[in-house]
Amino acid sequence: MEVPLLLLVFLLPLSSTLKCTQCPHAVSSPSSCSHCEGDVCFIVVNAFFNGTLSAGCIHLREKDKAQFAQRRRDCNREVENKRTVCVCSGEDDCNDPRTPLAQFDFISDRILSGYELEFGGTA
Repeated sequence: MEVPLLLLVFLLPLSSTLKCTQCPHAVSSPSSCSHCEGDVCFIVVNAFFNGTLSAGCIHLREKDKAQFAQRRRDCNREVENKRTVCVCSGEDDCNDPRTPLAQFDFISDRILSGYELEFGGTA
């Protein structure tokens, strides 16, 4: 018995992981970066926006997935930590250190609160 092609399309998983740029603490050059896979990508830059502190991927907790269901490119300036945290979803390598900050929206809400934003981005 043949399975209709349409049925197979519905059996494919609806969620997919992103390929993100993963950079160690205090990136000296983009060539020192590699890749990881996760639900969202993040990048942390210094207060002057001229240095990447870390970048990577995060596997979101189930309760946090709904807020990233739509494509996002958001940043939040954490003045007290002297850094800016950006998160993106919907496009591979959206957190590449060479991506201009102008492609992100700045929001007042904290981003990825409760997640470790260091190399590897584990919770």
